[in-house]
Amino acid sequence: MKMPEMLDNVSKTVKDDLAISIQKGDKLSIAAACFSIYAYQVLKKQLDGIAELRFIFTSPTFLKESAPRESREFYIPRLDRERSLYGTEFEVKLRTPQSRDMIKNQIESVVWRNKLADSTMGISAGENIKEIQVFEIQLRQKELDKRILPAIAKAIPYKILFVLVFGDESQAWIEASGTFYNTDWLPLNELTLKFEGLNLDAVYGNLARQIAEGRLSESGDISKAVESDIRRQKLEREIAAIEKKMLREKQFNKQVELNAELKKLMKELEALGKCVE
Repeated sequence: MKMPEMLDNVSKTVKDDLAISIQKGDKLSIAAACFSIYAYQVLKKQLDGIAELRFIFTSPTFLKESAPRESREFYIPRLDRERSLYGTEFEVKLRTPQSRDMIKNQIESVVWRNKLADSTMGISAGENIKEIQVFEIQLRQKELDKRILPAIAKAIPYKILFVLVFGDESQAWIEASGTFYNTDWLPLNELTLKFEGLNLDAVYGNLARQIAEGRLSESGDISKAVESDIRRQKLEREIAAIEKKMLREKQFNKQVELNAELKKLMKELEALGKCVE
């Protein structure tokens, strides 16, 4: 008889265990809150050979809702459980062939580590941010396609603090006003962030500023700080382009025009730098 073992869905997944355990002609029973066609797809080869499959919903499904939702801490609405048969919203949004292949090739696992909310931190919800999710992403390589994190962030209706891990190093990523910021790669025990603020809006803004590492102003509205950072980057590109033109330009009058434009841009860049300080 096989002894029970712990499946953490990180180093050992339910899918891998079922792929080994299911034999042709078996009668299989599964109890869970949700089931989707994608769960069937990854085990299609094994499931096609069994004699019988019985799926037991652990919460009432395809019935009138009876228990009040506020009485359950971890609540999956009945309609969501029923609709999940053809894939959850998160699965469907990330199920394009391109995103599926990128995730498969570059990510080993995604673990939901924490939920930061008024119920878990004792800090009131913000005007814009009600929850912050903390996702740990174990990578297969020390890089991640820039399209993956925005795709995950778009599929989940909460702000997310991403922690990428590769070997004994880690890197934090966060989105602020549509722009992603990240730390350098650091040893696991050296990546530290402070969760400070009177509400979750302030906590998230402070996280973004820490991760941006000096690129965002230390006070004021975070969206305005991001706007200033985007403008600063644009100015730096324009200045670099003009400096290259000046090196190639042979006409004196044109050099004077370019130099005047360069001084104007550098003055604006200097002013933005003072705002950040």
